[in-house]
Amino acid sequence: MKKFGNELPESYFNNMQHPKYIEFVSAPTENAQARAVGPWLEQFLTKEEKRTAVVLCNEELLQPVLYSLPCNLKQVNITKGFPLTHTPAYALFEKNMEDLQDKDYPKAELQLELLTAIQNRIKEAAEQQPQIDANWEKKPEAILYSEAYFQCYTLLNRFNRLIASGMLKVSLTTLHRLIRQAMKQVSIPFHGEPAVGLQVMGVLETRNLDFDNLLMLSVNEGTLPQKATDNSFIPYDLRTEFGLTTSRHKIAVYAYYFYRLIQRAKNLRLIYNCSSEGMVKGEMSRFMTQLLIKYPEKIHHIALT
Repeated sequence: MKKFGNELPESYFNNMQHPKYIEFVSAPTENAQARAVGPWLEQFLTKEEKRTAVVLCNEELLQPVLYSLPCNLKQVNITKGFPLTHTPAYALFEKNMEDLQDKDYPKAELQLELLTAIQNRIKEAAEQQPQIDANWEKKPEAILYSEAYFQCYTLLNRFNRLIASGMLKVSLTTLHRLIRQAMKQVSIPFHGEPAVGLQVMGVLETRNLDFDNLLMLSVNEGTLPQKATDNSFIPYDLRTEFGLTTSRHKIAVYAYYFYRLIQRAKNLRLIYNCSSEGMVKGEMSRFMTQLLIKYPEKIHHIALT
């Protein structure tokens, strides 16, 4: 490296020192963050829409953000799947699981009859959906929910076959937990063209991508980076001693993703929830605090009401 250095000057790689327009925005609620997406896009969205991205640090904001997009958008590419647990299909499963558990089924046939009964109710709900509105196919949420019913029905059918074959022998409470855990891992994909239109994505999907205009939502401490949860039987001290990954390594990875994403952005807006509710402290991310200290240019502060 000393004999054959890089031909490009060092300033070429110091993108964080280039002029940027940065805004730190505090919002009182999660929905207030979503409502701020439309006005921002009307101001910064260019004809080359693929150079603009909306990054969701909290996946629960996907649905309100979709409702907040301006009508003049030509195309939108959504790389983040919609969680099945945020749909009426999952709520229907939980409600029926609790209702049917109280009934007196024969012990040998309990689980098969229970899942079959829930599947029939999910099928009935899916068949009734088109009758709610004659133009339901024109609404994206209706198409999304119909896919959710299908995914939920298919997942229960898999558990039904496992129980019928005798490969799964657990208690009813354990079965409920297994199905719930499986549904939490299911997301409904959106179909789109990755190189065309406005990009709506999560943090992990932004790796190695550059955007001119960037809007990040829910940039809160505990969301970016996520809370440290080491689900391991190996103690932290042993993991550190033998060079295994720890929560500090995960935080460093998210720090790389964050700075890698914003380094070439010209217009950057970071929105965080400033209200404290329950376990949410209403504190901006440590990465935003680092920008306040290290970034030489002026950072604009805005408070939404």
